[in-house]
Amino acid sequence: MEVFVNTTLISKKILGVSLLFLLGSRLSGQEIGSRVRSLTLFASRPAILSMLTSMDNQAAWELKKHELELVGANSLTQLIRELKTMYLPWKVTESKLEFTEMMHKVKDTSPDQLLEATCYKRVVRIYNYKTADPIHIFQGHTHRVNQVQFSNDGNKLVTTSHDGTARIWDVQSGVCIKILQHTQEVVTADFSEDDLRIVTVSRDGALRIWDTQSGLLLHHLLFTAGGYTSAYFMYKTQKIAAVRRSSLTTDIFTLPYYVQIQDAESGQAGPAQVSPLSGPIGQEFLQLLLQAKLNALHSQGSILQAHALGHLHDIWMQLPADGRMRLLLDYRAINLEHGIEPAPHQ
Repeated sequence: MEVFVNTTLISKKILGVSLLFLLGSRLSGQEIGSRVRSLTLFASRPAILSMLTSMDNQAAWELKKHELELVGANSLTQLIRELKTMYLPWKVTESKLEFTEMMHKVKDTSPDQLLEATCYKRVVRIYNYKTADPIHIFQGHTHRVNQVQFSNDGNKLVTTSHDGTARIWDVQSGVCIKILQHTQEVVTADFSEDDLRIVTVSRDGALRIWDTQSGLLLHHLLFTAGGYTSAYFMYKTQKIAAVRRSSLTTDIFTLPYYVQIQDAESGQAGPAQVSPLSGPIGQEFLQLLLQAKLNALHSQGSILQAHALGHLHDIWMQLPADGRMRLLLDYRAINLEHGIEPAPHQ
């Protein structure tokens, strides 16, 4: 408990001193706001490291959960963002010595074979695939377009460009519905099988995973010094294949599993609880935190003793069944199957 309090206080002091410096500088309000957000993110990292450490021991974890009961919903949301950005997803097991780079599509056909999208310079056009009659002209990019790709249901189109953005378009109306802002030219983009996420690769070599509906950045990944040239969702898996820039190697990443807890009466995410930890946000956070812990143990080469994480079994059982099966396979080297089982009652 003392470790968590100390790291939190230290983080607050760092944040406070940094805020005073920013307020005394000649930065614009927008620049200050951006830097404050990054400082807040930095301040949350010691707290997460403390939580991951406490999960090794049942007594320490019970104390940590008691502290988390006092954390507000906004703070839990920030911690979830931190977990998704810095700790999840992860590269699993080994990389594949093969080169399966995603092609830069300057032309793509809709899944129903009725439409064709093409790009030339800054403009994207959609045609009737059979008659070649023009249907829509998509304008908005300020530099050359690199790629076009239809979603799997054919209702959306994603484009990447030298202007540092990827854009999501509504195919029927021709309207740009989301702009995914990057720091450099965006090279490739790919929809997940359910069209709920998009993975992009930009010239800086980083992978970014986005929520298609909200346009929010979910994950930001760069696990190799040379970065990546392209990435795509693997068919019928929770995995992403990314091609390294420095060698003919494909790294495989897995996305985290979690179930958002629903309100039993309404079927919707429940209202704020007396303790946010027992509500939907808290349950999502605990499920992600457990997977971050498993990843840390795997990275350290640890091997779990039987029932070593049995005190976390209730969180484990909240994960979807297919997620638990996948995690047992991915983390079999740490003896997860026996380590996560609760100890028998005396």
